[in-house]
Amino acid sequence: MPSKPRQFQELEILREKPVALVRDMAARMAVSESTIRRDLAELEAQGLVRRLYGGAVLEGQAADREEPLDVPRGSCPPVKDLIGRTAAEMVADGDIIFLDGGTTAQAMVPHLFQRHDLTVVTCGLGVASALAGAAHVHTIVIGGELDIESQCFVGPLATEAFQIYHLRCNKAFLGAGGVSSEHGITNRLLGRVALKRQVLEMAQRTIVVAEGSKIGHTRLGFVCPMCAIDCLVTDTSAPEDELARIRAQGVQVKVASNGQ
Repeated sequence: MPSKPRQFQELEILREKPVALVRDMAARMAVSESTIRRDLAELEAQGLVRRLYGGAVLEGQAADREEPLDVPRGSCPPVKDLIGRTAAEMVADGDIIFLDGGTTAQAMVPHLFQRHDLTVVTCGLGVASALAGAAHVHTIVIGGELDIESQCFVGPLATEAFQIYHLRCNKAFLGAGGVSSEHGITNRLLGRVALKRQVLEMAQRTIVVAEGSKIGHTRLGFVCPMCAIDCLVTDTSAPEDELARIRAQGVQVKVASNGQ
């Protein structure tokens, strides 16, 4: 139960839209952004909301988020870090890679800092920001319309950039909302589907990074059939029978674990 009258108003705002930004809530309620952040932290502790990068959603809505961008807490969740580390091991010095904008792909970034002569193309605002301190990484950001929920650039400006400059990469690391042996790679946010398809065309090798909870599930937007990707990196919570069906389609599967 909210402890302050103001928090009831904040919950009402969150019921009105899928994602509410801190700055918008502060302006609407005529309070400081730091006040809103403190209130949201209390509401999150009560299990009522989930804080995202720059905003929040109701906890019930957050359960369906494809790639929640939590307010930074100094490190990414352990499972994402394991997947990120395993995927980063596939990157060599001198590679040109595409790094998707979701938090699972972003978890690769800390494990890329020791690479030399590496070029990273990304549509993710968080990825670009995290790479700012990497001295040996050349970062190219594909611009476009910023999707607030995913913190990724989407739309025709983003997809046309690939076509205009004929961009190519050795490896592409894509996130996914659903990974199914039957229905392939899918995404809940339709605005990101076209860009993912464009990346598939530019990459010599495509690697999907997805938590085990995404394996065996299907989302609304179809990206590609399973046979269109080369490798899946996931964790030990992925159902083994579904992984076997994915392997049967010629896809390499890497399961990240603490014991690897």
